[in-house]
Amino acid sequence: MIRRHWRLILALELIIAMALIGVIAYIHINNLKAEEETAAVSGAKDNGSASDTASVGSGDADPSDTAAQTQKTDGNSGKTATQYTVFVETGHGTDENGNWDTGCTWSDGTTEYVEADVMLPIAKSMVKYLRDSGVTVITDADSGNDSNLFAALDYMETHQVDAFVNLHCDYEGADSGTMPLYRTDEQKALGLALSKGVHEYIDIPDRGPQYREDLDTLNSEKPKCPAVLFETGCISSDNKILTTQYDEYGKGLAKGMCDFLGIRFHEAEK
Repeated sequence: MIRRHWRLILALELIIAMALIGVIAYIHINNLKAEEETAAVSGAKDNGSASDTASVGSGDADPSDTAAQTQKTDGNSGKTATQYTVFVETGHGTDENGNWDTGCTWSDGTTEYVEADVMLPIAKSMVKYLRDSGVTVITDADSGNDSNLFAALDYMETHQVDAFVNLHCDYEGADSGTMPLYRTDEQKALGLALSKGVHEYIDIPDRGPQYREDLDTLNSEKPKCPAVLFETGCISSDNKILTTQYDEYGKGLAKGMCDFLGIRFHEAEK
């Protein structure tokens, strides 16, 4: 009898232990499910925030909404577009003595084209698209090319600028196409980015970057930033492109600059 009694007690203890194990397992499984559901909800909220940000960046937001503009101009650089300053210098124009410097010239028999005048609409277009993307731009294009390269270099010696572009077109005997001129690897990278941007919008040959050591734009230590002299094309063979597609050309240059800086480009309407 005693032996049977102890067997019964052991059986009951075993049943109780198994029941406790089952309860503990049940509670643990429910806790894991609760944690997974919480993580899923949190992830959904995060994805929703990212989607909202992308929607703001698409250009559908009200341009007067400051917060939306900040989101729109954020890029991969970790800085907003408004934290960048670019100097766009229109080739030739008013020289350091106050005289008009035409640059190269070419006539089609009825119209005389001068480099300084041909570059101005392209420079204005580039400036417009950069500013619409949030970038601060210093330029002589605002005042009709009334300054010169050396004034630009002097300005950059005492002011913070993130990139400098000197716009030109080549003489009538030159080959057709774009050609960024550079001296350092940093200048070459900027030139390639600008050229790539142009070719997204303009059907023009690509002459490729050219290394130069004889140009003030590239050799001056005053601009403490990447600096490029960008040959937009030949004044004769590319004349139609330069004089009729100047808005698209400037847009391409602005797009290339934004890509170089790592910020979002906003393609404004004309």
